[in-house]
Amino acid sequence: MNSYKYLSYRELNKYFTNLIFELDKQVMAKKKKIKVSSKKTKLAAGKSNTKVNKDYSKIALPALLLLTLLVFFPSLKNGFVNWDDPTYVTENPYITSLSFENIKTFFLAGIHSSYPDGIAYNYHPITMFSLAINYSMSGLDASSYHITNLLLHIINIVLVFFLSKRLFKNANNIIPICIAAGFAIHPMHVESVAWVTERKDLLFTLFYILGMLFYLKSKEGNYKRFIGLSFFVFILSLLSKPSAVTFPIALFLLDYLNKRDFSKTLILEKIPFFIIAIIFGFITIGIQGDVAIGDFSNYSVLNRISFAFYGILFYLWNFILPWKAVTFYPFPNVAAMPILISIAPLIALGILFAIFYFFKKNRMVIFGFLFFLLNIALTLQLVQVGNSIVSDRYTYLSYFGLLVITGYFLNTILNKKAQYKPVVLGVLGMYLLYFSFSTFQQCKHWENGDTLWSRVIDRFPNSSSAYNNRANYFMKHDKLDLAVKDISKAYQINPKNVQVLTSHANIMRKTGKTKEALNSANTLIGINDAKSESYNTRGSIYFVQNNYVLAREDFEKALQLDSGNQAAYSNLGSIYFKEKNYAKAIEMYDKVLTDNPTMLDALINKGASQLSSGKNLDAIETLKKYISLKSDSHTAYYYLGLCYDRTNDNSSAIDHLTKAIQLSPNNKSYYAQRSSNYAKAGNIELSNADKKRASSM
Repeated sequence: MNSYKYLSYRELNKYFTNLIFELDKQVMAKKKKIKVSSKKTKLAAGKSNTKVNKDYSKIALPALLLLTLLVFFPSLKNGFVNWDDPTYVTENPYITSLSFENIKTFFLAGIHSSYPDGIAYNYHPITMFSLAINYSMSGLDASSYHITNLLLHIINIVLVFFLSKRLFKNANNIIPICIAAGFAIHPMHVESVAWVTERKDLLFTLFYILGMLFYLKSKEGNYKRFIGLSFFVFILSLLSKPSAVTFPIALFLLDYLNKRDFSKTLILEKIPFFIIAIIFGFITIGIQGDVAIGDFSNYSVLNRISFAFYGILFYLWNFILPWKAVTFYPFPNVAAMPILISIAPLIALGILFAIFYFFKKNRMVIFGFLFFLLNIALTLQLVQVGNSIVSDRYTYLSYFGLLVITGYFLNTILNKKAQYKPVVLGVLGMYLLYFSFSTFQQCKHWENGDTLWSRVIDRFPNSSSAYNNRANYFMKHDKLDLAVKDISKAYQINPKNVQVLTSHANIMRKTGKTKEALNSANTLIGINDAKSESYNTRGSIYFVQNNYVLAREDFEKALQLDSGNQAAYSNLGSIYFKEKNYAKAIEMYDKVLTDNPTMLDALINKGASQLSSGKNLDAIETLKKYISLKSDSHTAYYYLGLCYDRTNDNSSAIDHLTKAIQLSPNNKSYYAQRSSNYAKAGNIELSNADKKRASSM
């Protein structure tokens, strides 16, 4: 060792470099069980850099997951939005308990005659079960739902990485990382992660990709075990979202990619997969019927074909350059069809022809494009589903196919066009920055109903649906001036739309403009005379006009059309309350709360009925439950204050009345009642102060 001190630094560096190199060569030779010369090993290290890439991957994947957490961090601060979140979470009675009865309902809803419409007009029991777990942990605190969504996205990124490694076995190991990165932070994927309702997207994709991995594993050995696991997780994927019906065809695409002969055995093994897919397809059609399918009467067959091809172009273009992504893309006006939509079939067919002509022998490109088309096909608007011509969330799984194509071309350039490597890496770096920034910003738009629909209005200023939804958000949060402004705009744009008419009637009723409200309700019934909700809407207007006879007729008509209309039962309860028939009112509210224990109107009205009928202890229990669901209700705190006053719990009465005043500091009745309780407590000074405030209002 002492002799080394006489060597130069360059000689020492060369010696240790050669020593490390020889050790590395021996390790690699043992692993591969082949003898490799020093010269060949150097060449392999320079070209394929297997060991370097392997070590890089181990660092890059955790780094990618950390980056994903950073760019999606704003979503963790978001609340719920007024777009399906009420149906799935905030007003969903089935997720409020993990009872056996509720879990049974998750799996029976949609396939049993007692639950013909499913839950949220779909069949996704595992999704409902996962939301119920969130509710059991945090109630209606949105943070746990968003954290769960992000964790599921993280798991999917890891699965995409490992699936990509299997598809690109002999490629540069940077390719699976690039594919996983595109999947992780693509701005078009924000909707699936930041929207609580899209839990189903995350879950079905997780099991879908896992099923593909198990299927590939089954071809490498232990066939029965892994084909069984693939079938099992396929069922889990279907139970999360029926879109997984495409899975059996995806398996054939994997066979094509791996150059397997389409033998009898290969076909027979898929039959159980197809049988289950068909069953779930019929279940979905049976549940949704005409509910999820929109009205296409204004559009011709050619229009529908154009919409479908436009969808393909939209998703392809936004894969490359996503711009100003929003949550809602309204259908165009039939009288002013955009030229791009009209010529979309020609452009899309040209692209399809070019791909299959120039790459017909390239299995990786064909696999990727067919996988994309397969998983986007069910969402193309040949049959209108919903009111949006395209939706970002439909790219969550389908973009994996386009990422595979991207990975193929990247690998080709890195291995065969080394001179372009700096340019390619530079472009990838720019995309990483652009995607990261766009995704970070896009997450913020999902903060609440205001930010969500304001974003849509910013891009589509003539969208009646966006104004309507934002108006409903403002109404729910007592911003009535803003609600009136938005619903008036929506009504101006589309005065015959059922949703707009319903919202217009409700908002005008709440602001005391009952004449305008009644006009909208009558128009609504003229369009929708067989709909229970139309009569319930008009009955609510008669109710605030104190016309209880006509109100009762409409509520009973609503129940005649739909015996499960909980709002109509609740409104009937309010009529009985006005008539001081508190026992009958409580009976009506209980009808609602038995099926929907979180329906807030019924819950607080039941508490008020119990209070008015002298059942103070029962009222306290009911109102506490209400406050656990809506902690910012000054009315509920006031009612609780009255309950405690009547049970001679003066201290609790003052505490709850104080909370009511904090939430609503300009309510005369609250000060007057607290003044009375301060007097009972012997605090004359505070009693007089409250009395003075009350008299000055």
